[in-house]
Amino acid sequence: MFRSYTYWVFYLTLTFAAFTEVNAVEGECKKTLVVSVAQEWPPFSYLEDDEFKGLDIEIVELVLRNANYCWNYVYYPSSTRSLIELKKGNVDLIFAASYTSERADYAFYSEAYRFETMQLFGRIGQIAKSTLEAGSTIAVNRGSHYGNDFERYRQECEECIVDTNTASERFALVDRGRVDFAIEESIAGDYIIDKAGLTGSIVPTSVTINRSPVHFMLSKKQLTFLELDHLNQVIGNSHNEINSIVIKYHQRYGN
Repeated sequence: MFRSYTYWVFYLTLTFAAFTEVNAVEGECKKTLVVSVAQEWPPFSYLEDDEFKGLDIEIVELVLRNANYCWNYVYYPSSTRSLIELKKGNVDLIFAASYTSERADYAFYSEAYRFETMQLFGRIGQIAKSTLEAGSTIAVNRGSHYGNDFERYRQECEECIVDTNTASERFALVDRGRVDFAIEESIAGDYIIDKAGLTGSIVPTSVTINRSPVHFMLSKKQLTFLELDHLNQVIGNSHNEINSIVIKYHQRYGN
């Protein structure tokens, strides 16, 4: 049986703030991983009452417990910074990661553990066709990859893309008319609309930007092929438990 011992450390520098949670099990764990978390990405990863919670947090903790690994949580202000720290070897694991060949140069990718659907959200009454209209301004998460089609749109209209650090910031820009649309995972978008009282102003459009599997990204400087294989086996063996977590959040926040 697992027992958790938790200690909190908060520190602030000119470049980032971090919360670290140290988790241990009875006896010694095989390895302690530094896991980069998002502080404001509900319902996937968010800080509430000095504790990180959310769909992906539950999956990460399930998999790492089943793998007999301990973990430390660290928070950076953007996913771009998290990727830099993983490349340096200061972060061991980033969850909800989409595969790119560039990132695969410095990171292992685990087997996919769930799918995510990135949806276009806009103000009520705003027309969105089945494809993006040229010139539409779109708020996106800084450092995120939304598939090849969207990358072509970004290259064709760089000034149309507004990089942001949080989903709340993206939806606020849409609500104020500063941008036409925001890209957000479908469940997360529904969550924000509900919690922020935006039901009468922002809705998901019919445009799906991308639907893709997500993985754990693991630092090649800190983990081995054998450890990657071990985590992949645990992910496969935990399939039913992971699906139960995903279904729970779909029922709670999805349309």
